[in-house]
Order: sequence, then C-alpha cells, then structure tokens
Amino acid sequence: MKYFLTLLVFLAVLTGCNSDSNGNSGNETLTFINDSGVPLSNVLWNGIQFGNLSAGGGRSEQSVTAGGSGAIHFSIEGSNANYRTQRSVLSTEISYTFGNTILILDTAAPAGAQPIQLINVYNSLFSTLPAVTAIVTQLVPLLNDARVISFLIDGVDRLQNLPSNNILHTTPITVTVEHTNVISSSERDTAINLVRNLFTEAGFSNVTVNVSMIILYVLPTHTEIISALTSLGGSGFVTDVDITNFTVNGISVIAGNEGSFPANTEIKITVFFRSQMFGQTAIENEIRQLFEMANFNNVVITATPR
Repeated sequence: MKYFLTLLVFLAVLTGCNSDSNGNSGNETLTFINDSGVPLSNVLWNGIQFGNLSAGGGRSEQSVTAGGSGAIHFSIEGSNANYRTQRSVLSTEISYTFGNTILILDTAAPAGAQPIQLINVYNSLFSTLPAVTAIVTQLVPLLNDARVISFLIDGVDRLQNLPSNNILHTTPITVTVEHTNVISSSERDTAINLVRNLFTEAGFSNVTVNVSMIILYVLPTHTEIISALTSLGGSGFVTDVDITNFTVNGISVIAGNEGSFPANTEIKITVFFRSQMFGQTAIENEIRQLFEMANFNNVVITATPR
C-alpha cells in the first residue's frame, strides 16, 4: 500500500510538469505568413502578438500554448477598423498563410454579417483623386478666376504630375487655390467647403484646403519705361532707348498689352541706351524704382550702353 501511494504521488507530479493550467500539453510554434498584397499590422492570436506582416511575404513566428484555437485579429493600413479571420486557427496547424482571397470580418460588424475577401476590403480603401479641372469647376459659382497653385500629396507637390492610380483614403492632401475676386470671409469658407466636399465624396478623409486672394498690380508699360529714362536728368541726357527683352515668368510681354500680375512675379528686362551723363547703374536704378513704385519686387534688369 505504501509503495502504491508513492507511485500515485510520482505520477501526479509528472503529470503536473507536462501540463499547463488548461490541461494542454507543452508549447508549439505557430508561424503566420502574409502572401497577400495587403500590409497587415497588430496581428494578434489568442492574446499573443505577432507584430506587423508586410505584404508579399512578411512572416512572424511565435511560441504558443499547445491546443490553442482562435481567430486571427489584425488591422489594415489605411483603415480605422479592426478585422479578424472568419475561421479559427489551431495551434496544431503549425503555420497559417494570409492570401488575397481569405475571408475576413470587421470585428464591429453585427452578428450574421457576410465575410469579405481581404483584397476587396483593401481595394475599397483607395480612390481616384479629383482632377485639377474638377476643383476649378467646383469653384466657378464663387470664383471665376480660381487656379490651383499647389497639390500636396504626403507633403510632396504633385500638381504637374498627379498620380493616375488610386491612392489611400487617409493620405494627407493639401490643395492651395488662388484667386483675384474680392469675396467675403463667409464666401471664402464656402469655397473651402466646396473643394473639401469634392474630396470627401471621392472618399478622402485627410484633406486641407487653402483659398487665398492675390492682388494684381499693373505692369509698367514699354512706353512708361522709355519715357522715364529719356526724362532722366532732363530732356536729351538719355537717348536711343530700346527694350530688347521684357518677360514675365519667362513669357514675352508685348508692347501695349502688358497686363496685371502679382507683386512677386518674376520679371526680366533688358534695355540698350545712349548717354554721356548716365551709366549702367543709374539706368538700372531708374527702371527698378519704376517697378517698385508699381509694387513689383522680383525684377532682374540689364542695362547696356550703346
């Protein structure tokens, strides 16, 4: 009897050393592999963190309690929702592979909700950007001269090269619009909302819109420049004035059709002249003063005596 009791105690100790509190035997290794085109984050199974799994081959291996079972929970880049696999995964499966077509559920979805393929959920997070022309058209009721001067996507100006492919709804976007029409502050707010609504309807949620009025100033004309120089010091001191180059933002200005522009417009002007009293510096200073009086502050002047 004594030997029998000793044997029972030994077996009880041996059994306790090889079982966990749930009656499961030992640990196993479980590996998750992401072969889908969807980046997964915060991957969790039975309270064990598997971290992030990059698209196209990301993997994570963890030691788990043998006999465990449960759905895999995770997040998808660009979505505020949390998801889980439709079916439970067993620790004895050794590895589980995420593919584009696996069925998943939003953890907040009501009971009985239909599962969706992983790739379809991900594709629903992307949309096509509104075109620049659509933005301008949206503003026509308020601003008939609006123009988009910058289109930042993730902090990079893509105005001249907007991506044709779809982008994530949560991508930071900043659109800046300029106009010359005089409008009230409430009309400005309306303009901002018109543009923002255009992006909201397209599915984008992280959009900043700037709408600002610019003041246009009248450019000094060819005649005014020549008159200012030939009047310098009195009649006859500066003669044979000829403007050979006059550009605004790289575009030639035609005499009699000079137009109006913002103060910081890039202006370049080249003048030839004849004078025994005034040299190059005096002539350039006279032209610069004429443009400064007209509120232009970005003028490059080249004056060459004959």
